[in-house]
Amino acid sequence: MRVNPNVRLLKRGAAFTSWVRWEERERMPCVDQPGVYLLAHFSKRPTGTARATLKEIIYIGKTSRTFRKRWNEFNRSASHIGPEERRGHSAGRRYWRVHCGKIQNLWVAACVTSKHEAAVLEKELISAFASQWGRPPEFNWFRKSAEKSRA
Repeated sequence: MRVNPNVRLLKRGAAFTSWVRWEERERMPCVDQPGVYLLAHFSKRPTGTARATLKEIIYIGKTSRTFRKRWNEFNRSASHIGPEERRGHSAGRRYWRVHCGKIQNLWVAACVTSKHEAAVLEKELISAFASQWGRPPEFNWFRKSAEKSRA
């Protein structure tokens, strides 16, 4: 039986933050740390702990730098520049194509990890989401790790 990655994280003393509006992400205490993050669409303030298998999750990502740097790349690609911009964040470009830069229902949660652990955890969480819903999150669809979870 496979252990839910969120349960394993909690056992190791790590957990996701509560959900924060995208526009307020810079206020998160972990903004200058590396780790794994969840992006989701909610029409109203979500309650409870952020979990990677919620149906509202649209992207599961990681950063070995800081959340601030990676989120700024996503924001630039998703809301300001448009899909023709080659630099930045590939999921942000896909987000732009679908949502035309509208980020009012976008929420973020983060889990601080080591750089190495972030890469492993991201793959595990995408796999857990795919097991639950039969597909990876909407904007993880083209990631190599998501492709493996579809096989």
